[in-house]
Amino acid sequence: MKNIFYLILSFFLIVEWGCSFEEEQADALRPDANSKVQNTEVIASFEKWGIANPTSITKSNRIFAVTNRTGENNISLFEINHNNRVDRITRSRSNGQAFYTSALDASGQEISALNFHTGQLFVTPGNENGIAATYSIQLPTDTRHLVAAKNDRYVIATGLYEKGRYMLYSLQERKAGYFLSYPEHPDFPELDEYAKSVLYASSVLRIKPDGEAFACSDMRSGILDICRIKENRIERIKLLSFYFPKVHIYGSTPENLKVAYDKSTVHGFLDMAVSNDRIYVLYSGKSKKRDRYNIGHCHTLLTFDWMGNQMDSRSLDIPVSHICYDQEEKTLYGIGYTPEAVIVKFAL
Repeated sequence: MKNIFYLILSFFLIVEWGCSFEEEQADALRPDANSKVQNTEVIASFEKWGIANPTSITKSNRIFAVTNRTGENNISLFEINHNNRVDRITRSRSNGQAFYTSALDASGQEISALNFHTGQLFVTPGNENGIAATYSIQLPTDTRHLVAAKNDRYVIATGLYEKGRYMLYSLQERKAGYFLSYPEHPDFPELDEYAKSVLYASSVLRIKPDGEAFACSDMRSGILDICRIKENRIERIKLLSFYFPKVHIYGSTPENLKVAYDKSTVHGFLDMAVSNDRIYVLYSGKSKKRDRYNIGHCHTLLTFDWMGNQMDSRSLDIPVSHICYDQEEKTLYGIGYTPEAVIVKFAL
């Protein structure tokens, strides 16, 4: 299990393949010459708060939160018009802390992040006086959770699951149910659910603000899964499979399973933000083979409705790595590069 976990974080790369139908499909997601350009406004540099390496962003009311892999703490919180920042979740393997967190997200007045080593979901509420104390929710310990999102009724998560792709965890009953299957890969039709959970481990998950649905994207392919929550069950609305990752798979048990991604694998939907009407997706379209060092700097913003219909495809005027949606302002914010890391606001 430990070897599989490190594999998820590093992803071995192997031989290079030639141009394929999958690459043509990936290229088709890029905006054409007649597409609109999405303008962004730079509103601040992260240097203002002493943040050198922001790696994800979210916003709850007036509070921004970012993760910083090189800091002493996992999360920094601040307001755009103030110089002070508040740090939470000490970078430590000690109980109640986290060496690394994933799945930074916001719902209502709460900001959450997951310690995927322990399954603790850290939650930082906001209040009239600013930022309240952080508490944690322990998710079931009999399986490995990789990303999770929370609202006031439940937690949705995905990870190395064999019972189903998604876990629906009731906060009131403290009970978990597992639903749906992982996407099939046309080159590997015999994969079991555990092997597919490793293949699609790089996920981004966002809950619709009204709590009735969620979307899950894959960072290493063109797969977007849109689901609804109905009567304590998860039902699929639409699974969009634009293209699949290029991989070699070895082994057949959790102990010897290896998933090797090719250098020509086209990275897909690296981040996502949602409103009650739209799903906004940052599309990379880059590979280690063609653009080794800037895969995470995206130049394309795709927009879908909650039935899976693609509404728009726009070129970004500057590269952006992560986005979040502000429900009150009805707009997107993100981490842009000029080339320094800055907060950008989208002119939707």
